[in-house]
Amino acid sequence: IDYTLRTVALGSATLGLVSGAMGTYAVLRKQSLLGDAMSHAALPGVVLAYILFRSKSPLVLIIGALIALGTGSFLWPSWESESIKTTILQTLTANRKYLNEINRYYQQFDGLTEYKLARKDAFLAIGNLNAAFQRMSQEPKSQQQNLGKINEIVGLNHTFLAASAALGTFILTHQRKEVSTDFELIIKTVDTNLKQAIEAFHQSVETENISKEKLAEAYQHLEEKFEKLVAIRTQELEQEGSKPIDPAFRKMLQSTRLITDQLKWLVSISGNLKKIVNEIK
Repeated sequence: IDYTLRTVALGSATLGLVSGAMGTYAVLRKQSLLGDAMSHAALPGVVLAYILFRSKSPLVLIIGALIALGTGSFLWPSWESESIKTTILQTLTANRKYLNEINRYYQQFDGLTEYKLARKDAFLAIGNLNAAFQRMSQEPKSQQQNLGKINEIVGLNHTFLAASAALGTFILTHQRKEVSTDFELIIKTVDTNLKQAIEAFHQSVETENISKEKLAEAYQHLEEKFEKLVAIRTQELEQEGSKPIDPAFRKMLQSTRLITDQLKWLVSISGNLKKIVNEIK
């Protein structure tokens, strides 16, 4: 094989492998045009270096490119702290959409494609928020506005998404005969907290809170349902000793406990998110 052909083919194959792997992450992080932007920013330096030194030496051209990039960054800096609120807003919106898809699937038990798309968007949004926070943490201290609060928001969004995913996965694998009104009320409370957090960024909170009395009543109903199931099982053990638990009854116990705990956890996380967002808006 001709040397030139072999060299070009090997270089193209290597470039294709590397670019394909890195390009996937760049597209997912919405940074697919980053290389294009950097090349255009460096081009004036390359041209100026050639005009001044009349040399095609790679070292001279690279130095010119670095000077152009450095000058652009110094004269027109772009700090992550100026745009991270938009990323937080996008993450809250994606989490809220995912929560609503979980609730819709709980009620109708169909539309799996919409559920999966909402879940994917939520995970992509949290990935973008992570990346934005990492970039912000590497900027000068003077530009790290509300770094501690934003760190809390990132952590709470992570926890919220994990809790939502656990609840959604459980609902996907456990079909119900009836829809709980208490479940709907608690989900509505979580949705209200997220909506108020989003509205806080726009400085126009219009959504009213869910009554604390109604929320407490919904909690009580769920706890009473679980306690009744426990009482039934306790009675069985007292009457028949080591009687094995019925699989369907075990599933009912597990689902009641898990859903109750996850719903309470989601209300707590969303309430904390709303509180911190109001502190940095």
